Amino acid sequence: MFYLSMKFEPELIGKTNEDKAKVDVLANVIKEVKKVVTTGCYDKNANRDALKVICLKRMKPLIEQLGDNEYIIGDYMTYLDFVFLELCLLVNFITEGEFKYHNEPIANYMMRMREMPPVKEYIQSDHYMSKPFHNKIATINNP
Repeated sequence: MFYLSMKFEPELIGKTNEDKAKVDVLANVIKEVKKVVTTGCYDKNANRDALKVICLKRMKPLIEQLGDNEYIIGDYMTYLDFVFLELCLLVNFITEGEFKYHNEPIANYMMRMREMPPVKEYIQSDHYMSKPFHNKIATINNP
């Protein structure tokens, strides 16, 4: 996504050098959280309750970063918002809705992102695939 943003819409990686740095740092944080969460779903001894605790703990800094902002870095969207939305959807699935229910800023963020006209149009199209998050061998999955 970074490459496509650079090539076609450079503002999606940040408008200022400070914002670009923030996007870079947060991209690594999100990547690490997604790795931990996804790996937990493939563990043969996976325990959903234990993974819920891990998810909520790992997402806390990202929830704090979002705060009352419209988007993950502030008042405008970057490519990272799409990556973060996907992570939020995954964590919400794992926590069986608790993540969104107990975090109003996250619930508002997810709704705002999903209501954006191009995103909404895609979600309503035949191309949208809401599940599964993982392939068949994942212990925690949504087939």
